[in-house]
Amino acid sequence: MKRTRIALNSVVALVLISGLIFGWRVTHKSTAKVAPTYATAFIGNISNTVSAQGSVVSNSDSNLTFGSSGKLTSLTVVVGQPVRAGQVLAAIDDTSARQAVAQATGALSSAKISQTNAQIALQKIQDGIDAKNNQNTLDQEKLKLQQAKDNFDIWNSFHYGFEAKPEILYIYCLNITSDPNSNVGPIALSDCKTWLSNFANLNTAQTNYQATVDSLAASTGKYADQNLALAQEQLNNATSNVTNAELSLEVAKKALDGTKLIAPKSGVVAAVGGQVGDQVTANSVGNSGSTGWIVITSAAELQVKVNYAEADATKLNIGAPVSVTFDALPNVEVSGKLISLSPTPSSTGSVTAYGAMISLNRVPNQVKVGMTAQASVILQGVSKVVVVNSSAVTTTGS
Repeated sequence: MKRTRIALNSVVALVLISGLIFGWRVTHKSTAKVAPTYATAFIGNISNTVSAQGSVVSNSDSNLTFGSSGKLTSLTVVVGQPVRAGQVLAAIDDTSARQAVAQATGALSSAKISQTNAQIALQKIQDGIDAKNNQNTLDQEKLKLQQAKDNFDIWNSFHYGFEAKPEILYIYCLNITSDPNSNVGPIALSDCKTWLSNFANLNTAQTNYQATVDSLAASTGKYADQNLALAQEQLNNATSNVTNAELSLEVAKKALDGTKLIAPKSGVVAAVGGQVGDQVTANSVGNSGSTGWIVITSAAELQVKVNYAEADATKLNIGAPVSVTFDALPNVEVSGKLISLSPTPSSTGSVTAYGAMISLNRVPNQVKVGMTAQASVILQGVSKVVVVNSSAVTTTGS
């Protein structure tokens, strides 16, 4: 019995000792050494940004359409081709348009002649009325006529006698003075020049005298006021006809201009609406599928259009700097600025967003319309600070 009790106590003691040893080992387990992670700190910039995805758009495409209808006879560009301002891109048959311009030009010329005649007629009547108030006018013209006639008769009689008929002398002297090879001598040549001068003065005096007589006739008597009113009405009608003719010519010229598409600026052709031989309708876009028969876009005018979530839109200010990257160009980053933010939202499902436009400070050649872009508006930022990886920063408590 005594041996059994000793053996039992030995077993219990052994179990207790083993438990103590196991517990010590558990509570005093050795900690494995962890190798530190190294990263390079550098001087850089840190910013707080709001980002959104959008696409590259053209700020002001030039959408060109023909102003006239006709058959396309010339097409000098294809999609993707660069063009310069003033370059003729396409043209339709302009035969009928040119004929219309010629007819309108002729009509305007005729209208102006009629207007001039009406002005002369009115002026004659007005001169007659003025002459009625100044009776000396007719007497003066009559005196001028008599003086011219006397000068002509005296000179003509003195040199040639009355038997010389004026019409014969006129032809004779006209031939002498107009023929550089005439051998009549200097005296005869001088006489003929003097005679022709006197003859011209006589004709002028006769014409002026008759015009004065006609003016007085039109402006005197009970029909003077009626004649003046009628002449004024005819002038008004003639002036109106000139105005209408000028408008018709302007329309015709515009139609002629509408037979060509001319690049208003330098850029790249983004769309073409057909091919040579097609029938073109005025103001149509053809099969371009765009807003013009030919569309020209300019890389210098590209912008980025994005939609910012409503929570982010409240943080944005016009003029804020923006950093733009492009999904298709991983190594390209362009700076810009926020130039507009829509005052009203657009909703897609349960998402509410506000449209924004971003201008680019420069446009790399690789950037094309329609490319996907990421635009990060810089809200706050600091520069020239020590930058470390976020995994290197730990906190304890607060």
